[in-house]
Amino acid sequence: MDVFGEARAHLPVWVGWGTLAVHAGAAFVLSAAGTLIAAAVAALPLRRLKETHWTQRARLVFPVRVAAMMGIIIFPLFFGAAGLLYDGPLARLGWMQLGAAAAAASLAGAIWVRTLVDRRLVKPPATLLYGLQGTAAVMLILLPHFLVAVVMFVLLPDRVDLRAVVVLAAGGTAFVLCALGGGLAVARALGLARPASQRLSGIIDRAAGKAGFRPRGVYEIRWNRANAFAFPVIGRLAFTDRLLRTVGDAEIEAIAAHELGHLSEPRRVALTRMAGVFILLPLAAGRTIVGEAGLLPFVVAVFLVALGVLLLRRLGRRMEERADAFARSREGEAGIYARALEAIYEANMIPAVLSGKRRVHPHLYDRLLAAGVQPAYPRPAPPPGWPARAGGIAGVAIVGIAVLGLRAGLFLGSFAAGGSETVLQAVIGATGGQARDVAALADLRYARGDCGGAISLYEAAVVMDGENARYPAKAAVVLAGCGRCREAKDYVEMARWRLAEGGAFFYDRELITQAEASAARCGPRGP
Repeated sequence: MDVFGEARAHLPVWVGWGTLAVHAGAAFVLSAAGTLIAAAVAALPLRRLKETHWTQRARLVFPVRVAAMMGIIIFPLFFGAAGLLYDGPLARLGWMQLGAAAAAASLAGAIWVRTLVDRRLVKPPATLLYGLQGTAAVMLILLPHFLVAVVMFVLLPDRVDLRAVVVLAAGGTAFVLCALGGGLAVARALGLARPASQRLSGIIDRAAGKAGFRPRGVYEIRWNRANAFAFPVIGRLAFTDRLLRTVGDAEIEAIAAHELGHLSEPRRVALTRMAGVFILLPLAAGRTIVGEAGLLPFVVAVFLVALGVLLLRRLGRRMEERADAFARSREGEAGIYARALEAIYEANMIPAVLSGKRRVHPHLYDRLLAAGVQPAYPRPAPPPGWPARAGGIAGVAIVGIAVLGLRAGLFLGSFAAGGSETVLQAVIGATGGQARDVAALADLRYARGDCGGAISLYEAAVVMDGENARYPAKAAVVLAGCGRCREAKDYVEMARWRLAEGGAFFYDRELITQAEASAARCGPRGP
């Protein structure tokens, strides 16, 4: 018998979906608030900024954007895992589905605030809708395999079965499509990418004439960042709206030469990039790997993934330096490529020098020197690290305190219910059902003469807490009062057994004695 299904039948339909509403709603609101707090703390040094040169402003803007990006990464993972706290047996969704929904809501809240932050920091500001469209476009075009990996992780079971085979086959096919530009095709279908305009087509024609070959396709992307992308595997280029609005035709031609340099990469490099799309596959299949082979093989897989990422970054660095040289060798006017790079960095508020030495893209300052251009400003220091760290800690701390407060409020909800069924149902809906709350609701049902509801709820409470003697004792009292004597005696025996196993407090012994007396004088109810 499905005791939880029986209990749900005596509850309003909305109770079963309460965990989704509460957890996903809290994930959205708290992720947005946490990201906003993180960005606000990281932005404190900006208030004291006196330097007017863009490189100095970019140094202090960068930590704010890093702090906001941390919210996009950390909070979805946190709320996805926190689904374990709200997956009570009366909920319609298991922790995996609930965690996925909460992670999606958290991501939406963090992206929303990140977009608002960018509107304040990067000029000209974009509308919120345009910012969200840009985020969607970048995810589809640059990170479609990440989205596939997340979906696979949610759908894959713990063991290899028919479902696992189907998901792995579908996921593997999706990874291949991602490597072949499937994300770009989806972005085009959604209107987030479109074929090149007449202006851009003319610029590409001039750049291709100097390079000696043409791309297979050129697209414009809706994104409030000045940037351009090459897809060496499929031989296509993409340029953002912001880039086309920010710089002139000559600068765009110089940037196009850089991207064409990527299309001229050796075939083995293109194949390596294609294989790199599959690097997330072991992580996507993590649940199945752990379920079938244990934790150690999964740890080894994670190590290999990390090693693969490191090697791909080194390869990417070499290819960026190669593409820079390709562009410099084909610029019509000396220094035009350097001016184009500087204009892009300034438009995006990217520091001229970043921390670390082995980033995929060289520092702008070094790229300008390599192009034979001496910047008119001294080499800037890298952005300070403490604002982003302080902002991230503040945002995570506030969200953690809020989650604990929410959990504490739900724990105290049944004590503060004051005999209200609506309040208890709301608490059960928010948590998915805890034995204490379900038993309290059963008491109210029994007090108003609803034997069926009271019994079903008590039976669910007994299963929820498999050790406490209190709930089978209470169930026995209700069953006896409703004339179901045999079942009452069975629950008395269960209460005694749990008492012997230490599953009762001193104040529960009187309740067990009451259950024994109720079962002893139990008789069938009359008409």
